[in-house]
Amino acid sequence: MRNMKPKQTHTPHYKTCDYLRFYLDPAQATAKFKAAVKVLRKCEVEFDSIAFCGMSGALIAPPIAHRLKKPLLMVRKTTVGCHSSDKVEGNQNCERYIIVDDLTSSGRTIKRIQYEIHKFAPDARCVGFLGVNYLSNDGTGGYWDRLDPEQKFYTFEDGDEPNLKDWE
Repeated sequence: MRNMKPKQTHTPHYKTCDYLRFYLDPAQATAKFKAAVKVLRKCEVEFDSIAFCGMSGALIAPPIAHRLKKPLLMVRKTTVGCHSSDKVEGNQNCERYIIVDDLTSSGRTIKRIQYEIHKFAPDARCVGFLGVNYLSNDGTGGYWDRLDPEQKFYTFEDGDEPNLKDWE
């Protein structure tokens, strides 16, 4: 029998920008994903796909989509240096999608996602946005509650689509 060394305990130290810290720690990420799924299951908006963009979106959207059994729409920020020249990949037959990301400030990313998906799937309509960082781990809200403490899932009405001329 080999002489077994005692198992060493590793304590990670995360060097990251503030908004990604939730998703690099497995326990915090799991809690955020569960909270997001809870909010989306309660919302009364029907959607068939989940769209995302960028690194934060790639860390957040896939686990939520898999849990809800929804296909994804991935929007690239750029195709420079990518293995694909496609700006959007995913469910081209989507009709009603939501955008899942960490948070939003100016709304520019939301509009760009809508614009790129419109070119990819012209009949698809964005019906909402969920900023996962706005949620506490139980899905009731969190640090950013002061922005709008009553609403965690933001819906888009007809006419909220971006002006496509702004992006061409």
